[in-house]
Amino acid sequence: MSRLRRLVQMPPGYRRLVIEAALLLAVARLMVLLVPFRFLSRTLGLHMSQTEEQPLADDKDRQARRIAAAVTRTAKHVPWKAVCLPQAMAAKWMLRRRGFSSTLYLGVTKREASLEAHAWLRVGNQVVTGRCNLKRFAVVSTFA
Repeated sequence: MSRLRRLVQMPPGYRRLVIEAALLLAVARLMVLLVPFRFLSRTLGLHMSQTEEQPLADDKDRQARRIAAAVTRTAKHVPWKAVCLPQAMAAKWMLRRRGFSSTLYLGVTKREASLEAHAWLRVGNQVVTGRCNLKRFAVVSTFA
């Protein structure tokens, strides 16, 4: 089944989330490529601050998970590289638009002779994008 056909067959509410995610993933990718980080970081929130790690109410939790799913699934199908940082940025912007507080983390780990960087987003007490073995990353920056 073609991607366009799958998009058309999605429920309207989820289809809007997927389209919004694709647009914001494109904006985030362009910003990462073209905008110096000191300016880019201003769109991410307050530097070196974090939101509370409180569990979300059930309806908020469902909404946050739907947004996260839309971003991560859409990232796999866009024709450009939508890695962890653009995904975290897009999800943060989508959640902020809906009144959610979130924390974007930037971390690094040593991998053989080089450093590996990773970005992830937390809402409440759950990581919504960039889930992997996060304990191996040293947090170097946060944005809330």
